[in-house]
Amino acid sequence: MVDVESVVIEGQLAKHYAQESKPTAAGTLLRCSDAGSCERKRWFAATGVEQSESIDAATLLAFHVGTAVHEFVQDAFAENAADLPWSVENEVVVDLTGFGVSLSGSADTVITMKSGQKIVMEFKTATAYGAKMALDAPKREHVGQAGLYARGLGADAIQIVYVSKETSFRDGIRAGQIISHYFEMDDEVFPTESVNDVVDFELERFRRVEEAVVEQRVPDAVVWDNQENELSVVVSPAPYGKPSKGGHWECRYCQYNSACSDI
Repeated sequence: MVDVESVVIEGQLAKHYAQESKPTAAGTLLRCSDAGSCERKRWFAATGVEQSESIDAATLLAFHVGTAVHEFVQDAFAENAADLPWSVENEVVVDLTGFGVSLSGSADTVITMKSGQKIVMEFKTATAYGAKMALDAPKREHVGQAGLYARGLGADAIQIVYVSKETSFRDGIRAGQIISHYFEMDDEVFPTESVNDVVDFELERFRRVEEAVVEQRVPDAVVWDNQENELSVVVSPAPYGKPSKGGHWECRYCQYNSACSDI
């Protein structure tokens, strides 16, 4: 019998780590795709600390499926651009160093309407559960990421598009279902917060991480507490890959989990 898992791991793990270690879009210290994540995790990535956890075959395959769907949607926009009432640009480099922080990224797709309105589109794949949650509202980190791109490009709006990878008849979700959320920059996206407010919040968090890098100190593991809608500090990370009562969910999936626990 062929050991399929070993083939997948050996064939894709090096490729995954090569992608993870790619320079930021504009050669900056920090990357926009880390919006919403733990501040210590951002610091680990910025300082080049080696990831302490190994990714399993299932997770690698999930990444691959997500990338394939992502590229499929982007290609659809690019290939139909000539027939659409707007212009389309994919993988647009965004440099936010002008906003007081060494930060950059690549916006998935930027649409420019004939009126001149510019919309940043961010595509995300989701599990059936994630898609169910996305029916009501986008994830905060996705608003932060798309909003940062929009701020850097001087765009007028963001549109976050979720594509479900799974079907759940119980939740009324089917594989391939598309869920879309559109906000102009001053629109309220969360109670009392506009997209611009979320962007300002994330810029401040990135600045704190950059200060820690410059000062050669390890920052606290500051995370966003979804239950309390506020920042909190993780004193003891939850175990990697295991549910932990009272532990922050982000720790379970953090590739720097053991390295963080040793600090």
